[in-house]
Amino acid sequence: MMKKYTHPLAAGILLVLFIGLNACSKSSGPPPPPSAPLLTFPQESSECTTGVDQSATTSQVTFQWQAADNATAYALRIRNLNTNLNLQVINTTSTTAPVTLQKGVPYSWNVTASNTDTEETATSPTWAFYNAGSETEYAPFPPSLATPASGATVSADTNGQVLLDWTTSGDVDGDLWEFEVRFSESNPPTTVVNTQSAGISEFPVAVLSGGLYHWQIIAIDRQGNRAESPIQGFRVQ
Repeated sequence: MMKKYTHPLAAGILLVLFIGLNACSKSSGPPPPPSAPLLTFPQESSECTTGVDQSATTSQVTFQWQAADNATAYALRIRNLNTNLNLQVINTTSTTAPVTLQKGVPYSWNVTASNTDTEETATSPTWAFYNAGSETEYAPFPPSLATPASGATVSADTNGQVLLDWTTSGDVDGDLWEFEVRFSESNPPTTVVNTQSAGISEFPVAVLSGGLYHWQIIAIDRQGNRAESPIQGFRVQ
């Protein structure tokens, strides 16, 4: 029986082609998603005093964060906590962004990292700060309502209650004292159902099936300064 002969040069070419195709197949997977950026400035629960004056009522603050792994671009989001409105979204490839803000106003901010080769993104935690003004003391940061989420439909527990839960960035002056819980079927909620220590950020409320309820949390410091959360509504099954 005749044996098939393969020329050494041809065998070498085939080997190179095999290695090349194998390497391509290994590198053709999806790119890794970006990691969440690490925020650096303005710091959480702080008074930002380094803004450059632009007018009697505004100053320019330079936001800063660390570069995220596998990120090619960033989106900086800033929210005015007095109005609960998003101020603006700044898209950049840098890790800094100068923004003109009103003085004496609380803001929150976060940064989302993205990569042009993937649809996946990653967002940093959200930090809050006051842009320094003429104030010598500050109201607390407005609480953020967590659950029930706005517009949610929820079920009562076996006691016929729903747990209200919120978060807060505290108080620049460090004297956050208590929370006032407002809850009712009317909007805005007018009934104060509890006033409790600032160390507790949840409260159970009695509800009825089919009811539509609204709630709000007021943060109060030792000086009597007050900060109101947005109002959220939810329905009970």
